[in-house]
Amino acid sequence: MEKRYRVYGEIKGEAGLETDRLLFLSPRIPYPLDTGGKIRTYHILRLLSQNHRVDVLSFFFSEQDKVAAKKLEERLDIRCYGVSRGENFFSIIANALLRDHPISYQRYISSDFVSLFTRLLKDNRYPIIHCDHLHMGQYVEILREASPHSYVRLDEHNVEYVIADRASRRDPSLFRRLLLMREKTLIKALERDVCRKVDEVWVVSEEDRTILLEEFGVDAIVVPNGVDLEFFEYRPYTGEEKGIVFIGSMDWFPNEDAVLYFVKEIWPLVSRRIPEISLYIVGRNPSSRILALSGDKVVVTGSVADVRPYLYDSILSIVPLRIGGGSRLKILESMSAGRVVVSTSLGAEGIGYNNGSNILIEDSPSGFAGAIERLYHDIELRKEIAESARRLVEERYSWRLPSV
Repeated sequence: MEKRYRVYGEIKGEAGLETDRLLFLSPRIPYPLDTGGKIRTYHILRLLSQNHRVDVLSFFFSEQDKVAAKKLEERLDIRCYGVSRGENFFSIIANALLRDHPISYQRYISSDFVSLFTRLLKDNRYPIIHCDHLHMGQYVEILREASPHSYVRLDEHNVEYVIADRASRRDPSLFRRLLLMREKTLIKALERDVCRKVDEVWVVSEEDRTILLEEFGVDAIVVPNGVDLEFFEYRPYTGEEKGIVFIGSMDWFPNEDAVLYFVKEIWPLVSRRIPEISLYIVGRNPSSRILALSGDKVVVTGSVADVRPYLYDSILSIVPLRIGGGSRLKILESMSAGRVVVSTSLGAEGIGYNNGSNILIEDSPSGFAGAIERLYHDIELRKEIAESARRLVEERYSWRLPSV
């Protein structure tokens, strides 16, 4: 029996037809919108589908991914194909070590995936192939061979080696630091190779564009992250708000590091000055270290269906990141919703902010705690900064694409 990979129905050959077709390779189905990466992928895909007939090819790591693919097809009028993929961690590590390949990208190497997109490229003419993340860009040579006429684009959500480099400086485990240093070296080599071989690279910020230009000699196009201004509608402060909130996927190490740093270094200063204040840590898959923070005045929610109630009920949103790249969707969402953000300078990297006008930036524990205390006691200052932040996202951070 012929092997079929598509979730629903069969692949039909349409060679030479429908030249507005676009093949979109994504490491995961970008639905539901429960991570920053999925949110960017979804909105880029949504905008591309307005001008192209899009076929999405992705991995399915669970039955839920297949359900999500069906919902995505219905929402965006696209077609989804997928290859099932297990999570054999030891096999991934062994193969990565044998191939001298980054471990974080090995899990997305699959002969079945190659067979599927080779079949799709044979049976359909795609003028554009869009690779979402470096995870998909690592297939560029095979894509070139299978479809030499196609224009291949890479969307870099982050300059990936920079994240590994920053994480290697912060991880408390010596073993993990050494592993991350290896990852950084291998990812940088892979990233340089892929960025030079594709026809076009998208990045989320001028900072990332500068890195690629200086390190790889590649001039990328800046396609900023955005925010759904209607979904995160502006709601003025009423004076009834309580607590402060951190929103982010807790299975991403930079978010975990940020929360642990905040609770250890900053929270004691805040709670001593404002004993009645509460901290809400909102995000999926909290680790045991994050769950252990739960207690008096600290609430760890885990996954929630909708982050907006936590935003609207908060006095402010914190982004105490010490690791990361790209730009933070959590900042844009908070700004859009009308909640003041206190962030580290690295946390707000990639966003064209004006410190003191539409955000407060503090890099020391005492400065961060002082900013929270000042905002807590001054609702007029909160209102002023929140209104300015909303204007910023309205003017610069609605979702849009360059000419495609």
